[in-house]
Amino acid sequence: MTLSKLIWFLLAVAVSAAFAGLGNWQWQRALLKEGLEDRLATASSDAPVALSTALTSGAAIRYTKVTVDGVLQAPSVFLDNQIRDGRVGVLVVNRLRIEAAEADLLVIRGWVPLSDGIRGLPEVDLPGAELTLNGFVDQPPAAGLSLGVPPGSSDEVDPLLVTRIDLDWLEQRWQTPLLPWVLYLAPAAPAGYLRDWQPKYLPPQRHRGYAVQWWGLAAATLVIYAVLSWRQHRRKETKSVVTHR
Repeated sequence: MTLSKLIWFLLAVAVSAAFAGLGNWQWQRALLKEGLEDRLATASSDAPVALSTALTSGAAIRYTKVTVDGVLQAPSVFLDNQIRDGRVGVLVVNRLRIEAAEADLLVIRGWVPLSDGIRGLPEVDLPGAELTLNGFVDQPPAAGLSLGVPPGSSDEVDPLLVTRIDLDWLEQRWQTPLLPWVLYLAPAAPAGYLRDWQPKYLPPQRHRGYAVQWWGLAAATLVIYAVLSWRQHRRKETKSVVTHR
């Protein structure tokens, strides 16, 4: 095998391996999503447990229904660009101060429309008394590409309008540790707004479809290389026969 043939062979193998790796990754994502679906189905029928119990149980916590006592803290955080029934609004988020806890918990209180339908920020209330809240815990919403505030705004701005919930950024801004989870208020919980939470994720079937596509590309790469190599070999044989006549 000449050097050029070796290079093309190695390139074909590398590309095929990369495609196969992406297929394997998508397949693993499908298995993960199946686990999440099973967890969600189980959690929907579970009775709420204390947040402290859920955090220390060592079991999978995502979608666990919990109850927790605490006081909602200012400032409110508005997660921008939230559409509901064709209307533009924000998700209202506040941190919950939990007695004797080392970190606060972000609470997703629900959706409210913009005051003028475009940019007018709504007014929200903030109960000052201790509340007993219940809902399910999950990861922060994954909306938006960046988080920031207008130049010149102070740390006391309330509400804080953001395009993404970044726990590290909020911890630095507030100088307060935050739990790595958020609480989505249950429909009947107090101090909330419009909410009918539905976990958003690609279903396992979609990931499997992507996996098959990547594996197909991996196989196609090797087939194309084999066909081109065979054609090149046939052309050389034909040329050799013609030359010797």
